[in-house]
Amino acid sequence: MEDKDTCGTEIQLKGDGTVVVGESYGPLAKSATGTWVESADGAFEMTLVRTFGAGTPAEGTSSLGEFEYSVERCFRGTIGKVGTIDSVSGSIFIDGMEGGFFELIDTSAGRPLPPRPTVNGMR
Repeated sequence: MEDKDTCGTEIQLKGDGTVVVGESYGPLAKSATGTWVESADGAFEMTLVRTFGAGTPAEGTSSLGEFEYSVERCFRGTIGKVGTIDSVSGSIFIDGMEGGFFELIDTSAGRPLPPRPTVNGMR
């Protein structure tokens, strides 16, 4: 739930506490970064910052031109299960105020593993 309507975004929670933002059928961001943390009692918090571009090239003095803006969302919830699948559900906070809800569902079991990275042609 990134805007007033439903949208889905693929994210990967990395072991180092960072978030990799993948494909989305929501608003297209120029870039996105994030962090996440899990507490011992099962509380979950993730912060995403998405940067968007807008406008058109400046023409004359009446045009704003091209510009970028960033949107930060904080996702707070609890870790649980949907059947046997790990999930997280909770609230989205915008500027410190609750502004929606979210649900993350682990779909990694149904996805093929990505190719191993190569360094100078070696695996």
